[in-house]
Amino acid sequence: MEIIFDIGGTQTRIATVRSATEFSEPVMYLTPKNYEEGIGAFKKAIHVLVDGKVVTKVAGGFAGTISVSKQIVDAPNLPDWVQKPFVLDLMQEFPEATMCLENDAALVGLGEALAGAGVGFEIVAYITVSTGVGGARIVNGQIDRVAQSFEIGKQIIEPYNESLESLIGGRSLETKLGKKPESVTDENFWNEKSMILASGLQVVIEKWNPDVVVIGGAMIHTVGINVSKVEKYLSESLESLPVIKNATLKSLGGLAGSLAYLNHKK
Repeated sequence: MEIIFDIGGTQTRIATVRSATEFSEPVMYLTPKNYEEGIGAFKKAIHVLVDGKVVTKVAGGFAGTISVSKQIVDAPNLPDWVQKPFVLDLMQEFPEATMCLENDAALVGLGEALAGAGVGFEIVAYITVSTGVGGARIVNGQIDRVAQSFEIGKQIIEPYNESLESLIGGRSLETKLGKKPESVTDENFWNEKSMILASGLQVVIEKWNPDVVVIGGAMIHTVGINVSKVEKYLSESLESLPVIKNATLKSLGGLAGSLAYLNHKK
């Protein structure tokens, strides 16, 4: 049995693969900040899903930077997971399974490129604004490894002298506001955040030269950053724009991307 997963800074989703295009109703729970608690919950959820069947593949994304050796080397929203033996722990628990671990935004980007808003475009730039800010460049249905060295959320935005993630990421905004960002109804507040995202995307477009920019994440779909306004602000600073689109896979994008990744590996 094949397992796909999406470990985000806020929520974890795990599902079984039913076919090349379909997965089961996912198990969802809040991602534990403590690694030992997190790996325990993860293994337990898989056992419940497979119900005694042999696990042959486990593939998915994690909200952090993944090294070539598949180690978690940076995770701003899950720091206790850094340098922990996640893949090794899973291999010991499911010895007959092969393991695939990627950055979560890269897998969502792959999903959007192959089965979402990026279908039909050669070079897809996927940007997520959720608990944090990240993204990936997908070229001809492949994750561009070179482009991953540019960490979108860490770029400094002038004149604020703060990182893009600090200015519009959900966790950072909640800390600054002292409340959930979705409770803010001030249109001017969200106009400013849309303008800040446009500033960050200008750099992305200049570096990656995409045919389409796909924008997703909880701060886009359920809060107040508006893609149409982002596109308007971009048009004021760039003479030529790629196509700008809302992501279509939404909260299940990580699982869809993991499934696409598995299919690509076969």
